[in-house]
Amino acid sequence: MIIINKQYKKYFSNFEFYDFKNLTGNIHRKCKNRTTLEFILQQKKFFIKKHAKIGWQEIFKNICLGKKNIKGALNEVKAIILLHQIHINTINVIAYGYTKHIMPYQQSFLISEKLTDCIGVDNLVKNKQNWQKLKKHIIKKTAKIIKIMHNTG
Repeated sequence: MIIINKQYKKYFSNFEFYDFKNLTGNIHRKCKNRTTLEFILQQKKFFIKKHAKIGWQEIFKNICLGKKNIKGALNEVKAIILLHQIHINTINVIAYGYTKHIMPYQQSFLISEKLTDCIGVDNLVKNKQNWQKLKKHIIKKTAKIIKIMHNTG
């Protein structure tokens, strides 16, 4: 199943599930079952987070450790939708897809636009003078966001 935001159908209308899974680009993060990469399509920058199958071993390990199993990209899609509902700025879901397999064998992906006009905290900290000026503001803004999230469950 593939869901594409109406505004972005022109970019992805001919894509099948494995076209999304086979996208290549600049890898930003890679771990056991997830890869996040930046790619360009029709001169527009996007990010895709690809979730590979996790297998029964990972599911049983999480059960034994009392951890929730991550259901591929669906958890992140639900979180993004919730953040929008409570008016917290975050990325937009451009496309989401998954295979119709049982959870241990399911694969999924989430596509978002590349955020622009953003500065990572790690870059802010490098400039000590700016960091000291912005530190209180960032703490207050973060506390406000956490309070909103906490109050909405």
